[in-house]
Amino acid sequence: MKILVTGSAGMVGSAVKKVFKKDSLILTDIKSLDVRDYKKAESYFKKNKIDAVLHLAALTDLEECESDVHNCYMTNYVGAMNIAFLSNKYNALMIYISTAGIFDGSLDTYDEESRPNPVNHYGMSKLFGEYAVRSACFRHYIIRAGWMMGGGINIDKKFINKIVKKILSGDKAIYALTDYFGSPTYTVDFVSTIKALLERMAYFGIYHAGGEGRTSRYEVAKEMFKVLGLTRKIKLVGVQGDYFKDEFPCKRSKGEVLDNFKIRSLGVSKMRDWKVGLGEYLRKEFLPPCR
Repeated sequence: MKILVTGSAGMVGSAVKKVFKKDSLILTDIKSLDVRDYKKAESYFKKNKIDAVLHLAALTDLEECESDVHNCYMTNYVGAMNIAFLSNKYNALMIYISTAGIFDGSLDTYDEESRPNPVNHYGMSKLFGEYAVRSACFRHYIIRAGWMMGGGINIDKKFINKIVKKILSGDKAIYALTDYFGSPTYTVDFVSTIKALLERMAYFGIYHAGGEGRTSRYEVAKEMFKVLGLTRKIKLVGVQGDYFKDEFPCKRSKGEVLDNFKIRSLGVSKMRDWKVGLGEYLRKEFLPPCR
């Protein structure tokens, strides 16, 4: 397949390059393809016979989304709409990456039929992106991810790398929330599941692909310490609620646990238990420097 990959320089993009290495990939980032620019995006479709678009481009920093609402919706909503229109116009399959952040946390777990109710602009903009894809592109997959982990120290912008950086900077105590729950999602498993969906030629629509299991930020950090052999070297402190509100003021959902019902039913899930994915990720990317 010839696949146009938007936002390929990010965490998921690093896994795409490994998992789809036998396909013809057109890798773009914001410098080469700003998805907010419809005409620039169309030029890629005109120049290439694109079979599929893997739409990874997004503004994912929650605080930035709250402080720059215009850019948040232009990137996550209008950008998705542009790619959806073009994919449909040029008969390309579109794969849109969404998020468990579209849910409000009122339920213990969420399946594909659960009602979205975002609590911040990031979640709302990604939900609007889903609506754009569903309305503008007939051939589409919307894949919702949980707490993403992957890419290594130079690419990972999420929880895992933030903890690693604190460890490497010499912090003697790490604080983690005990009352926020999610599905840690290893990018390699996530992208492998997307590939399996494509190979199966599954029905178009919405799918969940989070790491199997339900856990808190505290339990993730605890497992990290275990894998990295730091249990006796650094203190792990469980905290609750708004402990980090000064550093991260944006309101967050307290529950982002995904039920992968549809991919399990189809037999295409490559999502492993979150501890397995986390362990593999840490051993491959972080074990030597953290030791």
